[in-house]
Amino acid sequence: MLVGVFLRHYKIFRNINYIPLSDGYSFSSIIGDNGVGKSTVLEALDILLNHGDRNDWNINKPAQQEGGIDDPYIVPVFLVDKNGDIKGEILGSEKTEILEELGEYFWTSDYKTSAGAFEKFHEHRDRLLQNELDDKYHLIVAGKTQLDSKLIHFGPYQTQTSKGPLDALLKTVGGKSDLNKNLCELLDDIIDLYKYIYFPVDIDFYNYSKLESESMQYLMDRSIHDDIKDLLELDILNNINERLDSYIEDIQSMMDGYVYDKIGKKHKLTKKDLADKAIEAYFSIKALHKKKKKSTIPIDQLSSGEKRKALIDLAYSFLKQSDKQNKKVILAIDEPESSINISSCYDQFEKVKEISNNNQVLITTHWYGFLPIMMDGQLVFLSIEDDNTVRIESLKLGNVPEELKQLKKQIKGPLPFDVQIKSRTDLVQSIISSLQADKPYNWLICEGSSEKVYMEYFLNDLIQSKNLRVLPVGGKSEVKKFYDYLVTPISDSDLDISGKVICLIDTDTDMIEVEIKKSVENKIKFIRLLQKDDSIQLEKADSKKVNPPTEIEDALNATVFKRILKSEAASSFKKKLNKFNANKGASISAKAYDLTDSQRKALKSYFKENQGGNKMNFAKQYVEKSDSYKKNYIPDWVEDLRKEF
Repeated sequence: MLVGVFLRHYKIFRNINYIPLSDGYSFSSIIGDNGVGKSTVLEALDILLNHGDRNDWNINKPAQQEGGIDDPYIVPVFLVDKNGDIKGEILGSEKTEILEELGEYFWTSDYKTSAGAFEKFHEHRDRLLQNELDDKYHLIVAGKTQLDSKLIHFGPYQTQTSKGPLDALLKTVGGKSDLNKNLCELLDDIIDLYKYIYFPVDIDFYNYSKLESESMQYLMDRSIHDDIKDLLELDILNNINERLDSYIEDIQSMMDGYVYDKIGKKHKLTKKDLADKAIEAYFSIKALHKKKKKSTIPIDQLSSGEKRKALIDLAYSFLKQSDKQNKKVILAIDEPESSINISSCYDQFEKVKEISNNNQVLITTHWYGFLPIMMDGQLVFLSIEDDNTVRIESLKLGNVPEELKQLKKQIKGPLPFDVQIKSRTDLVQSIISSLQADKPYNWLICEGSSEKVYMEYFLNDLIQSKNLRVLPVGGKSEVKKFYDYLVTPISDSDLDISGKVICLIDTDTDMIEVEIKKSVENKIKFIRLLQKDDSIQLEKADSKKVNPPTEIEDALNATVFKRILKSEAASSFKKKLNKFNANKGASISAKAYDLTDSQRKALKSYFKENQGGNKMNFAKQYVEKSDSYKKNYIPDWVEDLRKEF
């Protein structure tokens, strides 16, 4: 995994800068105003990981003009799996030893200089250590400079290669005389672990989408060259070469003083040569088309937004099956929302999110509507300081409001923009626009990601037939905020609203105050789950009934609930579970057991453990192992909710 990068004198990043990209999460987003260096980060990584030419390096102009250019470099920070990424038998014992020693050094070194980038790196490394990633991964800081792109470079640690701990360490490992060779090969081996696929905003989509292009071969993780070469038998190749040699000899026999001699070392056709010509001839008459009703439209005739959408669709189609990939994929996308109709932004980011389930994804964006959606990931935002340096801050997605409060305390001043408000505003605009689409969307806004898992399972058919989208926003107070944001524009009679919004929350003893606008309940409704005897009801959010407290785990099928809890609960909890008295006649999970007060408290605590990880894992197992299409397994309240759409 790629978790960060040191940049020195590259484009806007003057002097030494450290950009933390991930605390171990597979999704990272870089946000900020135009011109702050968002795309520069992705471009620099493309240059390094795809072996770009040194002449492509875009050096910081002010530093260049002032003569202050000293070793511009691009130095990524990798987490290399100790067990799965690079094995000793592939590397060789010397390089394996170097890898292990370097990994240990970068995890533990307290070396630093006056460069502020070191502070940022050490803060980031502390978070990686808190997540216990040092147990599983080597931490490797290694890249290249523009001045000598053939050699490995350790970024700000490079000064130690002439003196200090890193130099001493390197002298104790490897084959001494072959140290530089082993180091360079080690970096190439690490880079070779990844396929870095970069979609800039100005990508030439028509040429990119051609099947014969290197980029599409990269995306598909297969080589048409190899496929065709496998079809070419050696006898066929030999016969072609012999026939052509004979043809040349006949021509030369008719000429006096002239021959067709070889150019360079090559003098025979290879399988690759034949494959090249076959590909050129066949695919030159093929181009990607978009299906539209009974016809198709060439991709170059689509609008900019449709091309951008097609780009993500292609990546989604190939990368969602990442288990078939030979290398680890890092997909980098500049502005997925570029030229996209605002009503489609949510869907665009949902696909990006799904790609990140099995691949690492880095994006830049101006559309902050994804922030309430993404529960796991990294948010990196960049801004320009008064001295024209780039300020870099990193937050955890899913906890942005709390981390923003802490950040404000640290910097003792206002943030360059209110990320939280802008994220809600962007998403609300997208929802309102989608409610007015020709094929309108419907929305179910819920508290958290586990609720999303259940709802998409129970209402799966409506996702297709009713364009239903389930949106978790991070708690009941956030659901209320979205209701308040949405209810005013939905009330506007000038807007042709055809879709519907349902806001759904649990019932807690400390219920929030909600003012329901009854005149638009046919378009937007705010309800909550409430247990009544042996059933679950959909209660209006402003109802005074608040007992008993009811969460989604209380509203499931009792039979499935008991089965999943028994099979998936941690061993420490199973000891308590074995003492629970099962209620065989229960229909809802709230009545699955006859519990004492302490047992009920233990069950609630179990779902809150691991920062809600138990809650999410249980939800995933519930939907994978239960059969929701048997009527007796679908809770009655789900049918009531279905009718609302």
